Amino acid sequence: AIQIGWRPQPTTTLPDYVALDLAQQPRTTGRLLVPLGQTARGPFWASLLDMDAVLIGGTRRLGKTNLLHSWLLALIAREPPRRLHLVLADGKGNVEFGVYEGLPHVRALAGDREALLRVLGDLRVELERRGELLRQAQEQGVCRKVSDLPTAQRPATLVIVVDELAYYLDGDEGAAIEADLRDLVARGGAYGIHPVIATQRPDATAVKGFLKTNLPTRLALPVPDLQDSRVILGRPGAERLPKIPGRLLTIWQGKPVVAQSYVVSDELLGAVVGRLQAGRAPVLPPLALTEMEARLVGLALENHEGFFPIRELAEAAGVSRRQVEALSKRWELQGMLAPVGYSDATGRKQPRQVTEALEQLYLAVLEAETR
Repeated sequence: AIQIGWRPQPTTTLPDYVALDLAQQPRTTGRLLVPLGQTARGPFWASLLDMDAVLIGGTRRLGKTNLLHSWLLALIAREPPRRLHLVLADGKGNVEFGVYEGLPHVRALAGDREALLRVLGDLRVELERRGELLRQAQEQGVCRKVSDLPTAQRPATLVIVVDELAYYLDGDEGAAIEADLRDLVARGGAYGIHPVIATQRPDATAVKGFLKTNLPTRLALPVPDLQDSRVILGRPGAERLPKIPGRLLTIWQGKPVVAQSYVVSDELLGAVVGRLQAGRAPVLPPLALTEMEARLVGLALENHEGFFPIRELAEAAGVSRRQVEALSKRWELQGMLAPVGYSDATGRKQPRQVTEALEQLYLAVLEAETR
């Protein structure tokens, strides 16, 4: 007789609807973080620097464009214009992405094929310019990618988002657009240019072989059959996703991950973009500070001339460094801490600074304590 130990695996049900919270602090650290969604283990954010180039595919009306909006809002909220430029092409005459027009992050909008072809020509020139920067830097030492350049010489990261790929590959301009996209996908990562390509028609015609095989990160929303899943992911799985808008499957660090992407409401989209266009913080500040938060602000004002150094404040207040780091990022989104700066003399990173809005909240706490 053979005795076999067996324990049934617990099943985790993901929510069908999760609203995007830009103030949410992901476990992942780094730049260009975008939200993929809610997983069985919690919020899943990843860096576009790690993704390199991205393919998103799925059936119509199941959340592809909403996912792109969640990424764009996260990028413009968390990255200053000096570090991020966006090139946006929605294939719908700018109906989707036109809302971002006027933001300092947005370098170009391309609603039709001719406009995208012109923008891709500009990016080809930019690619060569960045290549020359790398060649000059290599004369002084090892420098394999744009992110290795000194801060003062490093150009802004460029993210090009192309929705409705099938539309752009049709017509007389299709072959030229595909050739330019191939070049960006093949060489862009080292030059600080990251393509994000999405299509609602995941077949071999819309997702050409070269593009598919050279896009290292692929996300699939629900698709009708096995063949569509293989076109997007190179493997089955997406055809078994429940037909719930926003449900997606990706392969991350060699493992399949199922997530429910975050919903971007029209109200949230309009509010965040409107605040940024008006020069305000993307997220509304809190009405009051907790006791621990007030203690950190007091230490920053009294001992660090208004700067907010993470390690020193965490040690002085007796809280974890990770907790203070998460708080500082949230406060930056809420306009209560200035963005990280760099010294003009040395180029070194400087801590965030307490803004007048945060100081006023701190003074309100002190006033309440004296009553």
